[in-house]
Amino acid sequence: MTTFIVNFDGGTRDQINGYGSWEVRWQGFSKKVSRTPYEARKFGQRITSNVAEYLALTGALAWLQSVKNKDRYRIVIYGDSELVLKTLTGEHIIHKAHLKPLRDTCHEFLKGFADWKTEWQGRAHNVARFGH
Repeated sequence: MTTFIVNFDGGTRDQINGYGSWEVRWQGFSKKVSRTPYEARKFGQRITSNVAEYLALTGALAWLQSVKNKDRYRIVIYGDSELVLKTLTGEHIIHKAHLKPLRDTCHEFLKGFADWKTEWQGRAHNVARFGH
């Protein structure tokens, strides 16, 4: 069974606009998107670090939607945002209503895959991978 490795990171520049990066790796291949800007006016709210983190993860999972026969693949998601990882798995409850649709979108994108799990990694991994 093939495993997709997903790394993601997001942040804010000025508490209004944010950015995110993600990478998907599998069997020696890689798709990387770095420093995508997230403008608050586009999303109808200010961009917090948590929103930027979720948007980065959503970008990676959206890219994986073209995979056929999803039930033959698993996903391992790596990030440094404990809030995103633990609310995604249900280990923690989302208390901020604006994060629920982002989490729900990730869940929709994960449907159909054989399985998925999350792994926390320290900030240094994302700095080395994405430069931020």
